[in-house]
Amino acid sequence: MKQPNLFFGLYLIFLLLLFAGCRKKNEPTYISEKLKSFAVFQVGSYWIYKNEKTGNLDSIFISEVPHFFFNGNENIPPFVQECSMRYGGTIISGSVVYPENEELVFQNDHSGSCIQFYTPTPGSNGSFSNISTFDSLEINNKYYHEVINTKNRFQFSNGDTLIYTFFIAKSVGIIKLNKKTNDSDTTWSLLRNRSVQ
Repeated sequence: MKQPNLFFGLYLIFLLLLFAGCRKKNEPTYISEKLKSFAVFQVGSYWIYKNEKTGNLDSIFISEVPHFFFNGNENIPPFVQECSMRYGGTIISGSVVYPENEELVFQNDHSGSCIQFYTPTPGSNGSFSNISTFDSLEINNKYYHEVINTKNRFQFSNGDTLIYTFFIAKSVGIIKLNKKTNDSDTTWSLLRNRSVQ
């Protein structure tokens, strides 16, 4: 008589675990507040950069209200929150924030490719790597706090290499950007900004 009770108990535990696993899959995944503080900015935000070699200035700004949405397909319920932003300017044209791996993807329409992946913890994944974090970092005589340094490398079939290195500060955005190719090495550093979150 004790054996059927044991099987019934194990069966009940199996059903509970199965139900708990199903519920977990359907729970929404939101962009964390930490990732938002590095990655999401509102209209009214702008950044002015100096080319460290030539002294020329360039700028980017948020041109549209950030678009938050839930993504998915016919096999996956749309419970993953993402955020896309459009930038005006030539250095960066847009970005997308993905919560699952805490990723920020910068885009540049002028090169036609995604140019950077970012996660807030050191490590690497494919072509990108997170090099280090800084409690504070000085750029153009101004100190920025909670800075993440990350790099992305592209190797093209014709032998050309493209490397982007970013320094991203919490509540500020990109404070320094280096673009290195076989023929050029350009660094933009932040002079002034208005970062609205």
